[in-house]
Parts: sequence; C-alpha cells; structure tokens
Amino acid sequence: MKVYCLGYYDKFSRLFLGIKKEIRKELPHASFSYGNIYLSGHLYYLARGMSQSEWVALKAWRSSSKKDDGTHSANSLSDLIEDAALKSQISYHLSTNPLTNEDHLLKQARSYLALFHHKFSLSKPDLVLCIGDSRLAICCAITVAKHLGIAVRYLEQAPFGTTFYTADGVNANTIVVPEEIDTSDIHELRNKIAKTTKDTYCRSPLYRGMDHIFELLFKKTKHHPPDLILNGPSSKSSVRSRKIESADGDHSILLILQVPHDVNFIHHNSLYKDMTSVVVDVFNALPEATKLIIREHPKYKGRYDKSMYDFIADNHIQVDNTTPLKIALQNTTSVVTINSTVGIEAIAMGKPLVLLGRSYYGHSELCLTVDGKEHLRSSLKRSLFWRPSEVHVFRFLKGLYGQKLVDGRYNEADLTAAKSIAMKILSEFH
Repeated sequence: MKVYCLGYYDKFSRLFLGIKKEIRKELPHASFSYGNIYLSGHLYYLARGMSQSEWVALKAWRSSSKKDDGTHSANSLSDLIEDAALKSQISYHLSTNPLTNEDHLLKQARSYLALFHHKFSLSKPDLVLCIGDSRLAICCAITVAKHLGIAVRYLEQAPFGTTFYTADGVNANTIVVPEEIDTSDIHELRNKIAKTTKDTYCRSPLYRGMDHIFELLFKKTKHHPPDLILNGPSSKSSVRSRKIESADGDHSILLILQVPHDVNFIHHNSLYKDMTSVVVDVFNALPEATKLIIREHPKYKGRYDKSMYDFIADNHIQVDNTTPLKIALQNTTSVVTINSTVGIEAIAMGKPLVLLGRSYYGHSELCLTVDGKEHLRSSLKRSLFWRPSEVHVFRFLKGLYGQKLVDGRYNEADLTAAKSIAMKILSEFH
C-alpha cells in the first residue's frame, strides 16, 4: 500500500505519522510520503528523520518562477482544469486576503497541478489523504488524483471528540444520510455525545513559530508562496465577558461567532462577508422580549473588527465566553450560527438552531435555515417555539457516526484518531 499525506501544520504531521505507525502494524512494508503547505509541517517530519517529506508550497512556487516551467506544464494539463475552474479554486485565498495577486495565485495553481501530476504519475499512490478540501494545494492534489483514478479521503476535526473521515469532502461538501434507529441506538448515541474530552498533547510552539518567522522575513519578497498569505486577526480589543447563569426570565438567543477567514465562513456562507454584519442583523431582527448573547470563537476572542465591539457596547449586548458551552446551550432559548460545529451540538441537545450558512447538518428537520436576510426575523421568532424532532435528530446522528466520523481528534495525547483512521484505511484498501 502506498499513501500520500497532504497537510499543513505540524499537528497534522503528527497525526499522519500516527496513522503510518498503526498501518505498519498490519502492513510493515506500507509506503508513506508527505506534502506540506506550511514550513511547520515539513519541519516536524525532518526533525524525525523523514526524508519523504516536501514543502510543496515553496517547491511549486519556485518551479512556477522558472522560465522553462509553467506554460508547458499548464498546457500538458489542460485536460485537468480550465482557467475558470482554477479561479474557483483560488477564491478562498482571494477572500482571506483580497490584496493577494490573482495572477500569482493562478500561476501557483498551475504549478501545483504539474507538481502533483508528476509525483502521482511516478509514485502511483493507492490513496491520497488530505486535511480539509479547500486550500489551493489540496484542491489541486484532489483534481490530479481524481484524474488519475487515485482514491482520496478527507480528514477534518468533527464534533463530539471525533474526526471526519470521508470520501466526499468535509463541512458542507459532505452528505449525511439519516438511518433508521431503535431504542438501543438512541442509548448508544447519547453515550457517545456525552463523552468527555481527552487530554491534548503538549504541542511545541517552535514549529508554528518558524511559520511566522518565514512570513516576517519573506512576505514582501518574490520568494513567498502567494497561497500562504492570509489575513490575521485584528489587534486585540477589550471586551467584557459576563458569565450568564440563567435566561433571567426572558427568551434569549445565543449567537455563535466564527473565525472570519475560516473556510466555513468564506466558502459555505453567501449572506455575510464579516461578523459585524451578522451581529448587527441578528440584533436588529430580535423578537420582542428577547435578548441576544454573543459567544466568541475561543481562538478569536477580542480579535474581531473594532466596529463589532463598538456596536456591542453601544447596544449593551451581553458577551459570554466563560460559561461552559454545554451549560450556555442549555440556558439559551435558541442558537444562531453561520455553520459552526456548535450547531450540531445544539441540535443533539434538542435546541432550536437558526442556520445562516450551509452545513452538512442543514436539514429542514433539524434546524431553521435562512436562505435570505429577509427571512431572518421570521426564523428568529419561530426559533423561540420550534423544536427539532428527537427521532429526526437521532436518525441523523446515527448516519453521521456510521458514515462520516471516527473516534478521537488529532490533538489528543493518545492519538486515538490515528488508530481509528488506520482501521478505516485498512478495511477499505487492504
């Protein structure tokens, strides 16, 4: 068995090495090679003596700059993807940083196609294993793999202490088919949902630190790959978070904020371009006698645009980042999100959810989907009294667990996810 693993940060390199270790217990001669979008992922392998690793972002960018490369490679791969499709693949990077040179991104995309076509044609992997499905290098690798008839599987962090392992993409790109349930299924699913989070591993800051050093030194030079330039958060703002003990007798709506440059917000959301607009619209559409409570993303606390915090202060909106999420969900009347993982957690608890974007859990039996801003007010009002059917919720959860999820997460100390993913791969490809 030959496996090509494509990720970006060091934490994913650790996962891939864990998968390799588990697979080689059954297949000692299984061959693994690795591609990395960021330097941190590549360094993690090099520090462990792995010569089969490449920093594909830099290699592709250097190759695209050579005079004898680019045109010939692009023409020889014209049957793979047209310029219109290439522009679709670079859209995520243009959205995260509109100042990025579009021609440079297109040049990088063609170089990725040539690089992966050459690599996969020679090595002939049985499986390409990707983290996510939207970054430019991964989009190009998927395109080439499918063209050559190579299987692709996608990994992504999932709810309830699990990881997505799918053949059709992640987030809104994957499709879950509800399954029939009985009493024992419901009991088993409740136990899975209630599982406690395991300890995470102690991640060295050195690797991601090297990513930041590289960006600091080379961002404004011709040597920096264009698809590595992403907008970071704004400077931290001061916002007072207050723990909400109860709903104080009124209806309350919990708005879950997301990272604004995350692929879920950019690719799977057509209504909003920024979080400030989400907050303003939801606040202005609140039903009578209903208060809004905002919960920031844990990695983006105090780092949203200043205009959002000004609006929160001017309108005395409560921000609660301290109440444990499960309790915050229990205390609120309903939940609003673009497409956060918190959405499926709310659904699993039987909470009304208003969904503003696209998601794998965006079924009409599970949540109230908002197709246009003109429907926001009526959806929020309905969420105060509507509830998802328990039967539909558990049918969906059974399908989700059976079709898409494996136990464990990539950041756990014991790497249960690596064992679970290895078992899936062996069952499919051995």
